[in-house]
Amino acid sequence: MKTIRRDQLLKLAEAGKLIMVGSYHYDEMTGAETRNKELPVRVMHPRPDDHLSGFKEGFCNLRECDFQSHGGMAYMRDDNTVSLHVYSGRFYDFRLVDGASIKPINDAGRGRRPENQRMQAFLASNGIKATVKYIAAGSLRGCWRLADGKQPWTTGLADKLNLLGFTDFDGQPLGQHSGNGGMFCVFVLGHNELLAEPAKVEAK
Repeated sequence: MKTIRRDQLLKLAEAGKLIMVGSYHYDEMTGAETRNKELPVRVMHPRPDDHLSGFKEGFCNLRECDFQSHGGMAYMRDDNTVSLHVYSGRFYDFRLVDGASIKPINDAGRGRRPENQRMQAFLASNGIKATVKYIAAGSLRGCWRLADGKQPWTTGLADKLNLLGFTDFDGQPLGQHSGNGGMFCVFVLGHNELLAEPAKVEAK
């Protein structure tokens, strides 16, 4: 899994160079909805007084804000399909139209904040591999996003995170439906002590 910039993905969508190959949406009222039908992607520009005014049948209709949500992410899989996570409970999988390309971010070091590195090291020391992002603003402010697009979400993984002292974004224990679309992508609370640099011990 390689992280990609969502603004670049938005440009491909605006240019008509993305095809949706799958989507997942979870709503507390209606439950989970999964679609596997291929649809061309288009970006809606609805009127302020009518959020559906830009909708068009036969397309995967997205808005600019879907590519800009706090806590969202986009990444490229090993098979070169691209996933856009809008928020926990809603994501899309795309393939690129022939000739289109997108350059992954170098995850090896550039731009990684120290608190994310500390959390990633903490998880690794407890046998959990994940990319990490602390969310400092927006509706998920104060949460950590933990993700590994190669790893399915399981109750065993939920139990492991619960034992480490994490909760979901509502402060409840993590469970079977906490993972985004059945994959390891969760928003959790806990271990905010990792936000601060460890105090240095003065040598005597």
